[in-house]
Amino acid sequence: PNVRSVGGRAFSGCGNLTEISLPSAIQLGEEAFMVCNNLSTVDIPKVTKIEDDAFYFCTSLSEVNMPVVENIGNNAFRVCEGLEEVSLSSVKTIGEYAFSECSGLTKMEVGRTVTRIGQEAFSDCIQLTEILVYNWRDNIELGDYLDSGSPATVVFLDDMIVLPTTSMINDYENITLQDAVNEAAEGTRGEVLIEKDVLINAAITVPAKGYPVVIRAEGGDCSIYN
Repeated sequence: PNVRSVGGRAFSGCGNLTEISLPSAIQLGEEAFMVCNNLSTVDIPKVTKIEDDAFYFCTSLSEVNMPVVENIGNNAFRVCEGLEEVSLSSVKTIGEYAFSECSGLTKMEVGRTVTRIGQEAFSDCIQLTEILVYNWRDNIELGDYLDSGSPATVVFLDDMIVLPTTSMINDYENITLQDAVNEAAEGTRGEVLIEKDVLINAAITVPAKGYPVVIRAEGGDCSIYN
């Protein structure tokens, strides 16, 4: 119960492991629980850092309690097919492919502390329909975090999002994305649908009052940079 950290590959490949409770641990090493195929429940209430590949290919993992985690490494939860919902209220960085190929994942919440989302962090999450992002800021470092195989709607719930200043939206050739966001917030358009290839590299302000703005990338490549 007083374990403060778990070393690299400490329990990798332990097929009979089904539950983990580490109430005092603050860090999990690389590949610490990789390919623990029967692991279903993880309780790590004080862990702030999860290294690369820590739970990679834990296909039965369905419940993770990590309320104070700040840094999630590359591939940390990749191919965790049993995960359905994840809340990252304290996270600062999400590594590359961190939740890639989580085929059961339907909802993701990212808190207001986030500063980096790695390349393809949520790619190939075929059932991921909603990503809630709080307090989006224009200094966030982003990869192509959805990219292939993720039909997600990204819902920005605060006052700043990172999007292109101009783009071809739906069938409108002369409307700016700022105009589209404004109209969505006013309720005249339910969402902003990006059907063209776009490069996201500038700040767009979402009106403080009005409906939540939903940005949906569909039918094109949505490349995100800062």
